[in-house]
Amino acid sequence: MAGFISDTINKIGFGVFNVFWYLLVVMPLILIKSVLICYQLIAISLPQYLLFGIGLSEAFELSKFPTLFLRLLIISVAIYIVIFAASLIRLHFWKGDNEPNPVSVALKYSVLATVWIIGIPLVLYVFNLFIGIMINLITGTGKEALDYQIFINLYDPTRLKGISLKDWQYIYEHNYFLEFKQYVQLENGRAVELIFLGSLLSVSTLVPLVMGMLVVVQKVFQQFFLFIIAPFVAPTAMADDGKRLRQWGQMYFAKGFSILGFLVSIQVLGAFILQTFKWVNSPDLKDLHIMVRYLLILGVIVGGAVASTSISSEVAAFIGESASIKESISETKGMMAGAMALGGGVFAAAKGVGKLMKGGGGALAKAGAAVKGGKRGVQALNAKRDLKAKLKNGKIDKEEYKLAKQGLAAKVDERRESVLAAKNADREDLKNLKTQYKEGKISKEEYKEARKDLSLNTKQLTKKENALAKEEAQLLKKGNKEEAKAIAERRQKIGSLIDKKIERRSGDSLSLNKEQKSLLENAKRTTKKDATNQAIIDTYRRVKKGKDLY
Repeated sequence: MAGFISDTINKIGFGVFNVFWYLLVVMPLILIKSVLICYQLIAISLPQYLLFGIGLSEAFELSKFPTLFLRLLIISVAIYIVIFAASLIRLHFWKGDNEPNPVSVALKYSVLATVWIIGIPLVLYVFNLFIGIMINLITGTGKEALDYQIFINLYDPTRLKGISLKDWQYIYEHNYFLEFKQYVQLENGRAVELIFLGSLLSVSTLVPLVMGMLVVVQKVFQQFFLFIIAPFVAPTAMADDGKRLRQWGQMYFAKGFSILGFLVSIQVLGAFILQTFKWVNSPDLKDLHIMVRYLLILGVIVGGAVASTSISSEVAAFIGESASIKESISETKGMMAGAMALGGGVFAAAKGVGKLMKGGGGALAKAGAAVKGGKRGVQALNAKRDLKAKLKNGKIDKEEYKLAKQGLAAKVDERRESVLAAKNADREDLKNLKTQYKEGKISKEEYKEARKDLSLNTKQLTKKENALAKEEAQLLKKGNKEEAKAIAERRQKIGSLIDKKIERRSGDSLSLNKEQKSLLENAKRTTKKDATNQAIIDTYRRVKKGKDLY
C-alpha cells in the first residue's frame, strides 16, 4: 500500500514537473534556438525577398521589383526632364568663368543618374549575396549552438544522480524529455532546483537576443525604405554634384554592415560561452560550491548576451549606426524625415520651374535639418542657403563663397562650443547652490526659489524682473521702505542672473558677434511701462541721495 501511494505521488510530481519544465525551461530554450534561426532569415532572406521578390536560391532574372519602386522610377524620369530643362533655362543667365556651365554639369551627372537607376538593383543584389555569404561563413550549428550550451551546463553529476552526461545529451536530442525512471532517481528538491536554474539561465539569455532581433528588423525596414526612394534620389545628382547619391549609399551600406555586426556578435557570444564553460568545468574549479558554479554560469551567459549587443553597438558606432531598439525607432523616424529632405532637394534644384517646387523642397529640407539639429540646425541651413543664393545671384564670386562658407563652418563650431559651455556653467551653478543648501548657508525656501530661477530662460526672468520693479515702485509710493528693500534685493539677484545668462549665451548666434548679441538681449529687457517703474525708483533714489534709501 505504501509503495502504491509513493508511486502515485511520484507520478503526480512527475506531471507537475513536466508542466513547469517545458513551460519555464524548454520553451525559452526552443525560443532561443528559433530566435537565432530568425536572425539569419531576417538578415539574409527577408531583404532579398522585399527588394527583389525572390528567394536566395532563385535567379536574378526572376526578380520582381516593388510596385512603389517602379512608380517612383517613372516619377524620377519626369523630374530628370524638369531639372534638365531648368539647367537649359539657367544657361541663359550663366556668367561664364565664375561658375560652371549648368548644361555640362547636368549632362555629366545625368549619365551618373542613369547608371545609378539601372545599376542600383544589380549592385544591391550583389551586396546582399556578399552579406549572405559572410553570414553563412560565420554562423554555426550543432554542439556550438547556444541552446545546447545552456542545457548541457545544467548537468551536474553530483546533483543529478542516476543520470549520466550521455543520458543528458540524449534528453537534449529527444525534445528535452526526462523519463519517469530518471525523475524518480532525483533527490528531493533537485527537480525544483533544475527548473529554477534552467529558467533563470534560458530566460535571461532570451530577452537580450529578442531585443537584438527587433533592432535587426528595424534595420531591414530602413534598408527597404531607402531602396524604395532610390529612384527619387537619383535625379538630384544633377543639382548637387552627386552629394545626395553618396549620402544614400553610405546610409544603405552602413545598415547592411550593422546587420552583419549583429550576426557576428551572436557567434562571438557562442564561442565566448563555450570557452568559458570549459573553464568553469575545468579540474581547477572542481571544488567550487554548486551555487558558486551556477552563479558563474549565470554571469557568463547573461553578461555575454548583454555584451553581444555592446559588440553590435561598437560595430554600429564605427559605421555610424545605432544598435538599440529605442535608438533605432528614433532613427527610423529621423531617416524618413531625412529622406523627405533628400527628395525635397529635387524640387529645390529646379529653381527656374516655379516657386511652389522650390518652397516645397525647402520645407522638407528644413524638416530634415530640424530633426537632425533642432532650431540651430535650421538656422545653419538657412545661413548656407543665403550664401548659395548670393553666389547664384552674382553678389559674391566663388572665392568669396568658399571663404564665407569656411567662416560659417567656424561660427557653427564656435556656437556649438559656446552652447556646451553655457550648459556646463548652468550645471555648475546648480551644483554650487546644492552645496550652499547642504552646508546650511541658505534655507530650504531660498534654495527652492533660486533653483526655480536657474531653470528659467532670459525672457521669463526678464518678465519676473520687470514685475518686481513694478512692485518696488508701488511700495515706494506708499512709503513701505522695508518691503521695498526686500523686493529690491530680490530684483538685484534676478538682474544678476539675467546678466550672467545673457553673457553665457551671447555666442549662440551665427549673424551677430557676442557684443552685438548682448546689446540686443539687454535692449529687450525694458519696455516703456517698465521704464516708467524704473524712473520712479531712480527718482526716489535721487531725492534720498546721501541718505539711507530704505
